[in-house]
Amino acid sequence: MERKLNVLDRRSNEMDIYDLADGVDSKEKLVEFLFYLQKDFKENQGDWENITLADYLESMEAWLNDCDGAFQNKGEEMPHGIFKRWYY
Repeated sequence: MERKLNVLDRRSNEMDIYDLADGVDSKEKLVEFLFYLQKDFKENQGDWENITLADYLESMEAWLNDCDGAFQNKGEEMPHGIFKRWYY
């Protein structure tokens, strides 16, 4: 079951961390997303699957190795440029 992570943004409106991630299209939005991601980790660490950097990097590697199959299993093509946005 996927857990929705909610945090408060600087304007005191409730923000969904996944919506913030989807909206990252600039350096400023990436900085904002990382700020709230860290905040959620500090406040809800027990709800996170990957607590250590080693756990996180291992999971990232596993996801990258398997992501082609995840899209194929859904009958979808991997979106063009899916990795490009993480470099900026």
